[in-house]
This record gives sequence, structure tokens and C-alpha cells, in this order.
Amino acid sequence: MISMSSASLAEVVGGDFLKGTGEEWFTGVTIDSRDEVKGRLFVALKGERHQGVDFVGHAISKGASGALIPRETKNRFEVKVKLKSKFFLIGIDEPLLGLQNLARYHRRSTRVKVVGVTGSTGKTTTKDYIKSVLNKKFKAAAAPRNFNNEIGLPLSLLNFPDSSEVLVLELAMRGLGEISELASIAEPEVGVITSIGLAHYERLGSREKIAQAKAELLQFLPSDGFAIIPADTPYADYLENSTKAKVLKFGLNPQTAFIRAEEIELDSLARPEFTLIYNKKRLRVRLRQSGSHFILNALAAAAVGFVFGLTEEEVKCGLEETVLSSMRCEVENYRGIWLVNDAYNANPDSMSSALEILRQIRAKRKIACLGDMLELGDISEEQHRLLGQKIKSLPIDMVILVGEEIKWTKDELVKLGYRGVLKDFESAEEAGGYLASKVVPGDAVLFKASRLIKMDKALKTLKEKLKDV
Repeated sequence: MISMSSASLAEVVGGDFLKGTGEEWFTGVTIDSRDEVKGRLFVALKGERHQGVDFVGHAISKGASGALIPRETKNRFEVKVKLKSKFFLIGIDEPLLGLQNLARYHRRSTRVKVVGVTGSTGKTTTKDYIKSVLNKKFKAAAAPRNFNNEIGLPLSLLNFPDSSEVLVLELAMRGLGEISELASIAEPEVGVITSIGLAHYERLGSREKIAQAKAELLQFLPSDGFAIIPADTPYADYLENSTKAKVLKFGLNPQTAFIRAEEIELDSLARPEFTLIYNKKRLRVRLRQSGSHFILNALAAAAVGFVFGLTEEEVKCGLEETVLSSMRCEVENYRGIWLVNDAYNANPDSMSSALEILRQIRAKRKIACLGDMLELGDISEEQHRLLGQKIKSLPIDMVILVGEEIKWTKDELVKLGYRGVLKDFESAEEAGGYLASKVVPGDAVLFKASRLIKMDKALKTLKEKLKDV
């Protein structure tokens, strides 16, 4: 965690002292006055709905050591704290840029190694696997929650524990150039691309542009670094040619994947067991998570482990002990009903993977509670209709839909003559209430949608209503 004097801070960010002597110190950085702020630097970001400068007084009153504020606010700014309080204020043109430059400075002043992870699907899952694997040999830290953008990534860099030897960061993007910006701050030695899919198609307009955006991470890797890329994507050659780092490919194809999986088996909850093959060595690995698609995330994490010099046994233990972030294919049995919570987000690739889990779970009836796949732009209708075709090809007994764009899925299912129960609702809560009146022990229910649909509320409503039965 960064620890710095206010004088050094002003020099790094090019700021002007509005209050303070330069002798004050802070440890850690925050942008939210509701968080733990004691002894920290509060960065007053400019926002569309809220202005961070309006919360500086609150942060100072809770013990923040000082704040970075926009220069234009210095004449009107008032801090409602005791005059005797010791704190500092530094004015800067753009606090966000100051936050990023401070993170860049801190990154270069530490000896921590950085692993950067990006991709259309599986970023957080792969990050979780990597952290678990690396912790078998190193003190590894990972970005919390969804700290993966131009604000979250700098905060992760500035606040990682002092004992950390490796930091695993997600790099998210909405358009071209954004991963480059994040990579220039994180300066990773190892870069991982999980997949090239259709997420954010609306903003980029083609899968080729998506591949181009993801490849920005690889362009920032040093020549003695490592690029870990999917072997089974048609963009594998493009990704490999985008970097000067050494390339390791993971996947299922024995002709192209250096790290691969064979002899895959699934248990009654679709939890995979497979043989991991690396450099002619074979490991039998059993994952705790339901879903064969997690194998690829695990292979990418294994590659990172081998790059960092872990033994086969350390990699195996790290993979098998991984606990994923919330709402990523969490499977629980509630009153005899299997509930699959994959409600964090959705795109065509991840939706297909989630439906495969539902297909693979052994249950009396299979129910899919699904919502819109957003940010698909002019291919949204096509992809939602393809989703309907996917559902029709699977043994799914009931389909519950929430949202507007998902109505194309309903239309396609009707057109194809789907014979199961088919209902649509305006809200996730309504869907959950309906499900509570229909599910019985032995059923398996999948919850999946883009985050805006808040499909986790359907699951919450279902459980609340079943609790009283």
C-alpha cells in the first residue's frame, strides 16, 4: 500500500498546495468517503452525477490525511472540520489523471510482479484461478470485485498489501485504446487473454476490432515477459504477432495448445475432472466449479503458474482449491432444488456455456431463467434468436425470460415450436415469484442475464418465498 508525504504527492501529480506544509503523510488511497478513509488520501473525482469535491469534508472528518481536488474548486471550497485538524489539500487540473499518474509512479517504485488479464469472457474467473495458483508459492493479491477500469485499476495498484509479491489485475474495456491506457499504468510482465468473443460488440462493431482491442495488452509486455493466449480462437496468430513477449497457448487442440486438457469427465453437478498436459507432463485435476468451460480458465491459470516456476503439484492444488467470485456459476441445493447463480453478466458465449451447465446437471426438470444480453448493437436480434435455437436444442423444460431484447428469444422459440413452459416478465422479482410457485425438489434452475437486468433478484425472491413454504 502506498505511503507517501504530501510534498512527494504534489511533485508526482503536479499539484499546488491549498492547505498543508508538505510534511503530512498518507497511507493508501480512496475515492469513496463511505469507505475506510482514516490516514488515506481522498481523491475527489469529477463525476456525471456526483462530484467528489462535495465529499471531501466527510472524508476529512472521518480521518483522511488529505485530498486531491480539482483546481477550479479552490475558491469556493470549504472543509467543514475543526480548524485545528491536520490535513492537506492539493489542487490539480484533473484528479483522475492524478490518480493514474500516482499509480504509475507507485508501480515503478515497487518490486511486485504484475499479471494482467483481459478477454471477452472469464476475466474474473481466470483472475481467481491465477491468484489461487500463485498463492502456493508467492504472496499473491488480486484486484477486488470489478476494479478493472480507469479508476479501479489504479486503486488496486495503490492499495495492494505491502507483503504482496505478485498482483493479478483485470483490464476491462469498452473501446479501442482503453486497454492500452490501463496496461501503460499496470506495466504487466505477464499478459493473459481469456477469449475473443462478442462482448462489447455494440461499441466495437466487429470481432476483429474486439481482437485488436484485447491485443493492446500484449503490446505492452516486455520482451522477457510472457503472453498467454487461447489456442482455439481464429485470432491466435494475430494475437501472437502482436507481442514481442514469449507466447504460450492454452486450449483443447493438441496440435496448437502447449498447455491443454484431455480425458475430460463431468460428475452429476457438471464439475469437470481432466488431465492437464504441459511439456509432456500429465496432471489429473478436479475443479470445484460446475461447467466444462472453466477448464480453459484453469489452463490459462496453470500456464501462469508454470511461468512463475511452480511445481506440477502446486499448480494442481491451486486450481483445485480455487473459490470463485460471487455469481459465477455458484451451485447450491436449496430445499432440494439445484440453483445455478451465474447472474453477474451475460454475452452470447457465456450464455451458451451456462446453458451447457444446465444440460449437464442431472435433474428431474431443467429451468432456464434468462435475461437480455446487452451491448450487442445491431447483432442483438440475431444473437438473441440464436439463443432461442440453442435452447430448443437442449432438454430444457421451462424458460423464464426477463427484459426487452430477450423477447426475440421468445419469438424464436415460439416459431420453432418449443413445447416447454415459456413465460416472460418485466422484472427479475416477478420472474422469481412465478418460479417459487412452480419449482419442486429435483429441479435445476439457471439464472443468467446482463448485469442491468439484476437477475440475482429473481434468485433472491425465489429463495425468500420458498423459505415460507
